[in-house]
Amino acid sequence: MSPILIGYFAHRPWTRAEDRRLFPAQIEAMCNVGNAIAPPNWINLWLHNDYWVFNTEARAWAAAVDHDNLHRLRADLTRRWDGTPGSIQAGMDKYIARHVPVPDAAAPSALRRFEWWLFAYRMFPLRFADGVEAPYPIRAGGVQPLPADYDYLGLDVVSRERDLEFCHSPLDCNGWYTEVAVNRFCLLDELETALQLARHWSKGKFDEKGSYVGPAEPGPYFIVEVFRKRFESA
Repeated sequence: MSPILIGYFAHRPWTRAEDRRLFPAQIEAMCNVGNAIAPPNWINLWLHNDYWVFNTEARAWAAAVDHDNLHRLRADLTRRWDGTPGSIQAGMDKYIARHVPVPDAAAPSALRRFEWWLFAYRMFPLRFADGVEAPYPIRAGGVQPLPADYDYLGLDVVSRERDLEFCHSPLDCNGWYTEVAVNRFCLLDELETALQLARHWSKGKFDEKGSYVGPAEPGPYFIVEVFRKRFESA
């Protein structure tokens, strides 16, 4: 069972530098797939793939640092659309390639300016619902191969309600970092622990009034490997 690269996403994670008084002692940055600050209205750009992340790091980066221009461009391209499938996305990609280069490790100033971290995700072909683990075929064609300047950070167990965008990472949002061993990125190091938590968290319960009571957030759940682009200031 091997994880499959599904795409890229830019988040603005909560870090220890923001408020040491409130930050968990063992963690430097919350790099969980869910819960972090995402680019404004990124879904409405319609540049994401079927896994609600981006096929290229360029799209993911541009959605974060140049979202206002991209929204205006999409509106203009939509008004002038001639019915050619994919032409709007192609026009946006052309703009991104010319005007929104992804910074590399030799140019960390962009990260300091925008405070975005660029992540890549590899997902295991498994889906966890009602405590049951089942195969989950992943078809992620067209995803840019993982560049060499990404570092592996750890594993997250994250929900996708209705199999849409990633929603909740209970290690962070439900405070499970106090219950299980996590690394400095609030992620897991052991796959077996991730499997156990995915099974457990997916056993959702409701009280007699119909309110969801846990053990975490509603599922289904997925296990994701988290990588981060290597910036000098990250």
